[in-house]
Amino acid sequence: MRNHMAHMMMALAIASPTLAAEPGKAQLQKVPALRETQVNGAQGENAHGVAIWNPQDKSKARVIGAQPQGELNIYDMNGVILQRLGIRAPRAVDVRNHFTWIESDGAILAATDNSDRSIVFYKLDPKTGLADPKSRGRIRTKIKDMSAVCLSQSGADFVMVAAGKAGDVHAWTLALDPWRDVTGIKIAETQFPSEISSCAIDDKTGALYLTETARGIWRVDPADIKGQRTLVDSVQSEGGRLAYPVNAVNTYADDGYGLVMASYGPDAKIAVYDRGPKNRYWVSVNVTAGKGVDGVKGGLGLAAAAGNFGADAPLGIVVVQDSDNTRPKGAPNFKFVSFADLEKRIPFE
Repeated sequence: MRNHMAHMMMALAIASPTLAAEPGKAQLQKVPALRETQVNGAQGENAHGVAIWNPQDKSKARVIGAQPQGELNIYDMNGVILQRLGIRAPRAVDVRNHFTWIESDGAILAATDNSDRSIVFYKLDPKTGLADPKSRGRIRTKIKDMSAVCLSQSGADFVMVAAGKAGDVHAWTLALDPWRDVTGIKIAETQFPSEISSCAIDDKTGALYLTETARGIWRVDPADIKGQRTLVDSVQSEGGRLAYPVNAVNTYADDGYGLVMASYGPDAKIAVYDRGPKNRYWVSVNVTAGKGVDGVKGGLGLAAAAGNFGADAPLGIVVVQDSDNTRPKGAPNFKFVSFADLEKRIPFE
């Protein structure tokens, strides 16, 4: 725990940036959408963050999406809404397994609530695949217009990072208070020049990834004692391969194999990078129409999970938010992509 906390604190004590990926043009491929969720909002609205709950029993796996008008929707892996959790102004969401609740083991769900600048927590039951409708704690923050939250799990220890539109980034360790609710101890904070739109933490390497909307993808290396920021890739105006805006980042991890993915541009392309220290760029993909499913025209949320989710997704699932769904026209939802289909587009050497 001490090493994990110390690494995160050093990572957030940021120094000058370095560049990880070699600059160059995006190598664009197409990957078909596999299926989609029920709509997540009304026409003209925009769904936001999305997370995948990936328990050992894949029949209980869930997609959790933030709906800006005051709900978290919990979907099964066919895209059907199973549960709605009332949060006044959600934007970002993340989930991790094996949080040690006093009464039993279960997953922890964290979601931002911009109505009072807080992060609210729920317990997810691995037996039912649903959340306890009563929230299990709330951490008040000083972050205005929170746009990102991410969790990290190292054994029984949990770290949470949240960020906002003003570029402020805060980190906490999580625990239970005497009333069995989640509480946090702030361990670090820092400031970026502009909006941080999302974050993700690689549980294997401990690396924290952040998307600065107007700039690019950052990696904060917890093993770097100087606390440097590393610019994984940037927008084209700064010599990178990404189109503005840089929307979301997430990781895919299967045993020792891992990737970093980021959605960018008005049509929500997905750039794929190696998880190694240089974050080698592999490919970018457009999510196009599949069998009975339209493609992605734009969106803010991105999530990925490894595992066997059935014959059409034996290696995992990628979920991307579609802000311009065509059925019904303009109503946002989330599109699923089989990781096996995406992996075929990666030109591994």
